Amino acid sequence: MRYSEAALTRFATLWQRMMQRGMHPITADSLNAWVADQEYVAVLLSTDPVTVPEVSDNVVIIPEVLAEFAHLNWQIATADLENSELLSDQYQILKRPAVLVFARGHYLGAVCGVHGWGEIIHQFHALLQPAAQDIIQIGNISHV
Repeated sequence: MRYSEAALTRFATLWQRMMQRGMHPITADSLNAWVADQEYVAVLLSTDPVTVPEVSDNVVIIPEVLAEFAHLNWQIATADLENSELLSDQYQILKRPAVLVFARGHYLGAVCGVHGWGEIIHQFHALLQPAAQDIIQIGNISHV
């Protein structure tokens, strides 16, 4: 996708804010190796901040959401616009902004789009439920 000059400029400012907040820059190529070394990971996927200004809200909202799960050792990564597109394709994400959620290197799911506080907390609870129990269910077989 081609982005306008305004979108690229606004995203460059947003990217600086994300780096200042300690978010780890991630690419489609580096994601798997990086998440394998982390306990819990939230990966922010962005889109055009001119047409979807809520993308900028994720910089503040997602760290606050993760504070609700402070007992988990969270790392936050973020992808630039190009890698957000690649990762969206890889994980079949149809709507951005989105947050990919991983536990111990395993993809748990994603929270896509813009939601109110209660809904986003609910979605994170739903994604983290199996991870919190250290169980991954595959069909009728549970692995601990």
